[in-house]
Formats: sequence, C-alpha cells, structure tokens
Amino acid sequence: MRKYLLPLIYVVFAVFYLISGVFNFAYDRIKMPEEQKIEVSQLYAENMKQIDDNTFVATTNDPQFIFISNVEIHTLKYTLKQGGTGSKALYYKNAKDIDWSPNKILLPKAKEIKNVKYIIPENNVTSVRLDISGTFTEIIEIEEIVINYRPKFVEYFYISSMDFAKFIVIPIVISSILLYFFDLYEHYFKKLKNYKYKTTE
Repeated sequence: MRKYLLPLIYVVFAVFYLISGVFNFAYDRIKMPEEQKIEVSQLYAENMKQIDDNTFVATTNDPQFIFISNVEIHTLKYTLKQGGTGSKALYYKNAKDIDWSPNKILLPKAKEIKNVKYIIPENNVTSVRLDISGTFTEIIEIEEIVINYRPKFVEYFYISSMDFAKFIVIPIVISSILLYFFDLYEHYFKKLKNYKYKTTE
C-alpha cells in the first residue's frame, strides 16, 4: 500500500483537475454574460496620466488600470502597447472583498506578451486591477480590453509553471504526512497489542 500511495494521490489530483476544468467550462457557458468591450472612460487609471483618447503616460513605476463592472466577470482579454516588455498581473475581487488580495492574482502565459487572456477562477468577481510593470514616463496605449469573451475548451486546462510546481510538490507533502500518521498508528497499535499480551500472561 505504501508504494502505491504517492501515485494514487497524483491520479486523484489529475482527475480532480480534469473534472474542475470541464465544470468551469460548462459553468461559464451557462452563466457568463454577453461579451463586452470596455471603453477607456470606464477605466480608473492609477499612477498614470491620460494624454490622448486611449494613451497614457506612467507617473510612477507602478501604473494600474482598475475596472468595476455591473455584471460578473468570468474572463478578460486585452491588447496593450508599451515601450518595455511590461510584465502584467491581474488582481480580482468580489463585492465582499475589502481590498486586493495577493492570493487573488493571475499572471499571463509566457508566450503572451501583447495579447493576454485570463480565465478568472472564482465566481461573483466584479472588480479587476491590471498592474503593468512599467517605468516612469513610459507610454501605454490601450488597443482593446474585453470581458466575458468565450475561451476555447482547451484553455480551461492550461497549467502555469506555478501550478505545475504545486502539482509536483503537494502530493509529495500529503503522502509524507499520511505515511507519518500511518507509522504513528502502527506504533500505537503494536504498543497496545504488546500491552494486552503482557497483561494476559
């Protein structure tokens, strides 16, 4: 049983991942509102100054776009132009969240530099914040921001490098904890058995 424990946990994790992907795809297809293009006037630009209809200049090294929606946000995609590479992070929260949480963050796929897509892994999300790692006075141009676009089925099974690392490490940790408790149980059981044997002699 011991030698099969870790492979069994990996199988359980893989099955759960596949089921959750199918469930999330079906849920979004049923519950997702219509696709909506976000106008620049609907965005709150923080640490940026607007210099044209869809063009901004960063006033610090931490420019951000914040959008609060009147409908639930299931997915988001955007196309931006900027001078640097501009790695980006999307924070999300629902109406019950007081502030942005570091646990509610999505990072773009490695191949996505300009055109980025996100599937938000939580229900009832109505606020998003796009952090753009830019530099002071950098020019940032919005080409398109869309919420509730329809992702392809395979997009629900994307595994980031962080997810892959968790998939490798977490089953090992769980397996070690279970084996530790198994050893404790066996040790206790043997002691109890020996004690009963001695008391009956």
